[in-house]
Amino acid sequence: MRRLHFEFQRVAETVSRSFSQAIASLRASRTVSVALIALFLIFAGYAAAFVATLDQSIGSSVFYAVNNTVGIGLAGAGFYQLLARFVLRRRPAVAAVLHVPLAVAFALSWYLCTIVSFGLTPSWIRAGISVAPFGPVALAWQMFQGVTLYAALALFAYWRDAMARLESLRAGRTAATDQATSAPPPARETVGSLLVRCDREVVPVALNHIVIISGVDGYAEVVTNARRLLSTTTLARFEAILPLEQFVRVHRSHIARLGAIRHAEPAGNGKLLLHMENGDMVSTSRTGARALKERAV
Repeated sequence: MRRLHFEFQRVAETVSRSFSQAIASLRASRTVSVALIALFLIFAGYAAAFVATLDQSIGSSVFYAVNNTVGIGLAGAGFYQLLARFVLRRRPAVAAVLHVPLAVAFALSWYLCTIVSFGLTPSWIRAGISVAPFGPVALAWQMFQGVTLYAALALFAYWRDAMARLESLRAGRTAATDQATSAPPPARETVGSLLVRCDREVVPVALNHIVIISGVDGYAEVVTNARRLLSTTTLARFEAILPLEQFVRVHRSHIARLGAIRHAEPAGNGKLLLHMENGDMVSTSRTGARALKERAV
């Protein structure tokens, strides 16, 4: 029954991770959809404003609306990447300082894109591009719009980052708990290997083949790239005999081999999400995250 319980829990965790990854991919594609919808609404607003306020044809109003919208799209795509790479994960005080020049740079970038696109008349190939700056009032209004749109872009970037962190945390969360109960100790490890007791047999496993060891209900699952072994030994016992220079307790339910960690990313609340070499993802505890960071050089 315990073996069935362990297998059921492992399958449930795998399904949960797959579902979370699918949701994350879907939401990533929604980012493009949200951006396109936002650009369409901006275009529609500009077109309606130009038609209502300017004494010109509908075609000219649409042309000017497209010019403004294209500039927003180009500037927004570039600055969204800057926010994601260099701003979002910084301390609030540092991020607040960075937002000021970025907001001004975004407004100027949009302004430059707009005045250049206005010069692309139907005869620009023969006559060239004639760039004319905005008047003082129009320029001030343009800059105000640019700073406002940058604020909206930054809020959207923070929201997407928060959702990504939440999905990463859900993907790596496990319900397993380790109850250190007595069990027959495994055979002592030989050089570079470990003898794992599985039911009535003992299976030798090379230490550098182990990816992670997870414990539940007095049992432990030894995961390698090739197979999964359910051992009757507790996780606490494995922690006591494994070499500290190769393995670290990252969670009360998980021991990870350092060499099997491909990379780690923040999972919120002081935790890390570990991407293992066999494709598994494991969420650390705050204590486990600190233990890993202490190993970093």
